[in-house]
Amino acid sequence: MKEPEIWLKSKGEKKSSISIVELFKGWRITGTTLGLIIICSVQNFGYFGIMNWMPTMLAQQHHYTINGTVVWTISTVVGMVLGIIVFAWLADTWGRKPAYMTFQICAALIVWIYFQIGNPTLLVALGSVLGFFVNGMMGGYGALLAEHYATSARSTAENIIFNTGRFFGSFGPLIIGFMALNHSLSAALGTISVVYILAAVSMFLLVPETKGKDLA
Repeated sequence: MKEPEIWLKSKGEKKSSISIVELFKGWRITGTTLGLIIICSVQNFGYFGIMNWMPTMLAQQHHYTINGTVVWTISTVVGMVLGIIVFAWLADTWGRKPAYMTFQICAALIVWIYFQIGNPTLLVALGSVLGFFVNGMMGGYGALLAEHYATSARSTAENIIFNTGRFFGSFGPLIIGFMALNHSLSAALGTISVVYILAAVSMFLLVPETKGKDLA
């Protein structure tokens, strides 16, 4: 694929190495960076927490076999693929903020409802809905993170922000497991809905809209 002209132009210019300080330069960019770190952390927290513990919940609480948990995984992945496609279209049509906030609020609702369900067959059937909203947002992070930073700092910003979110999100399985010591695993997983509300609030307050914005 042809490289973007803006990147080719910046490549030809002599620039010093990019410091992490560039991501916290001034109140506006600092707020944006923190907001993006929060939503990336929530994305990874929810993904790792649910995908790691859900098969165990199906096996322990509903006596599902390995084949049953595989069916759930397939249902969830199909929903995720469809969610990524729909989310990408909505982000371009509505804008980044409305698309993310819609999916984050819907993710909070579906997670809360989903883990109140006691019927194991319904859990598998609705796995695609869970995957659609919880994981569909993965279709927008590349564009979302890229559009807030100059070309010279864009790669640095994407790697630092998303991987910082991945670091914090990796504690999801540990926290869910700890909570499950005193509550049922389904109740512990249901509390993940709270973090999606945090992500929606962070998106609304801290992250500017970038639809149609010219890249620097």
